[in-house]
Amino acid sequence: EFGTSVQESAKLSTNVRDISIVTATSLEDTSKLVGLFTQTQGLTGEQAENLLISTTALANANNVAPDKVLADVANNTEAFAKFAQDGGENILRAAVQARKLGLDLDKVANVSNNLLDFQSSLNNEITASVMIGRDLNLQKARELALSNDIEGAMAEVVKQVGSEAEFNKLNALERQALADAVGLQVGDLQKLVNK
Repeated sequence: EFGTSVQESAKLSTNVRDISIVTATSLEDTSKLVGLFTQTQGLTGEQAENLLISTTALANANNVAPDKVLADVANNTEAFAKFAQDGGENILRAAVQARKLGLDLDKVANVSNNLLDFQSSLNNEITASVMIGRDLNLQKARELALSNDIEGAMAEVVKQVGSEAEFNKLNALERQALADAVGLQVGDLQKLVNK
């Protein structure tokens, strides 16, 4: 039995090294990720490897740097612990989406956390709606965040924020109110609408 666990550890170490090379992610981040997926999500080393490699392909398909995406996840274990489901694939997809929007996973997780602070979120939504002169409706985004679908919540936020042209017409106070409503800094909101 001891010999089997040593063999499994050696195989996992080789897998971590190979994943690090294939994904161009640091060995430290790769180790963290494999540990997250195997210890908290119950995946095997091979399943974790396949998930990280498929995420690399997804990142490349979306023209974002896979190593940045994977580093975001490795460095945001709190967001992972709070929102991960279905083996953690939802977090990896959200990290790719975040990078595509010019943000990182931490900022997207903050948006979800903000949406889940229902009282503040509703107050900020009403304030922003009055100030910008159009109705925001973040209810669907809140529902998605509550069900750990941070990718879907972020897509709904993007839909509610409006276009770059609409954003550019807002004054400084209106931009701040809109940023507060979705849980971002104004500069990050600007990145989001530009994408």
